[in-house]
Amino acid sequence: MSTTIGVFTGSASSFNVLLDASHAGQALSEAYTTHLLSTDGGFVSDVEAHFDGAYGLNESSSIAGEIAALRSYVHSETPDILIQLTNPPVHGMIVGTVAKANGIKFIYRYSGDRFNVHKLSSLSNKIPHFLLNNIVGRPPLYLADGYITMGPYGASVLQKHGVSDDDIEIIPPAIDRIRFETGRLYGQKPAAIPDSGAVAISVGRVSRRKGKKVLERTIPRIVDSRDDLHFVLVGPIQDPVCVSDEYTTHVTHVGGVPPEAIPRYLSFSDVLVHPSLIEGLPRVILESLASGTPVIAREVGDIGFATENTFTTDDEFVEMVSSFEDQRLDDVEDFCVESLHVRYQNVVRQLK
Repeated sequence: MSTTIGVFTGSASSFNVLLDASHAGQALSEAYTTHLLSTDGGFVSDVEAHFDGAYGLNESSSIAGEIAALRSYVHSETPDILIQLTNPPVHGMIVGTVAKANGIKFIYRYSGDRFNVHKLSSLSNKIPHFLLNNIVGRPPLYLADGYITMGPYGASVLQKHGVSDDDIEIIPPAIDRIRFETGRLYGQKPAAIPDSGAVAISVGRVSRRKGKKVLERTIPRIVDSRDDLHFVLVGPIQDPVCVSDEYTTHVTHVGGVPPEAIPRYLSFSDVLVHPSLIEGLPRVILESLASGTPVIAREVGDIGFATENTFTTDDEFVEMVSSFEDQRLDDVEDFCVESLHVRYQNVVRQLK
């Protein structure tokens, strides 16, 4: 009898979740009957082709609706395994509790660096973030039968919380090379990319946690030694990077752009800079490498799993960006969709 797997995304519907769900569906449907559990109709229409069925659309996109959708699915389809794909604290609790109550195996996916988020939160958010991630987020670890992390660092975090290494499968975000073929991008240079000089691009929310202060401290030093270098910041602007007037012409805030435009920005840049203070394994690191653009990133989370071009101090960052031509382009082959299919199947096979 075929193993039936329910992949739960609930009301989550960001572009990253769409990619994660699509890749999980592709990988698991090769060997198992795989269902998507989502309360978002638009999300389902974009992803359902990779699954054998979709459930949950009759419920609201609220926590109560997510719970009702999951319970209804479990009672109608009696799956063998449930996988929580996103939002480890809340969705982990929802899926883990329902799975345990119904004798279903539960696979918990740990993304980001959730247990440490409160350390970098604003004063007003420290307690709420600690309660969410370290109190609400702790029980799912004990409810789970198998675990997925983005890399070795994530695995070490779970081990510190009592999870056995034998129960953890490392499955980083998957990259579809087709999105980054340079032939598809030729002649489509974004207007924000200057016609001359070199471009250091940053992709992601512009905020303190993402390294905004690092850029403010280091851009003047870098430009003083490389006045041909221009910084292009792509992503929602929570807190803009501010430098003195003599350096403002070297910084462009683009703001948010459609996800499908990101490959063009990366392809037409010379280096991706990622000074974020806390991370899991951000997909943009892998996307940059797939675009043929080397990466310079802070050594946090699982970033060192994907690139050797990492730094820990401002001085190291300044030196590496000022000599970006010397940074190697890391191999992204092991992070491509096809290379990760067997890992998804492995984590299921361990529970059968």
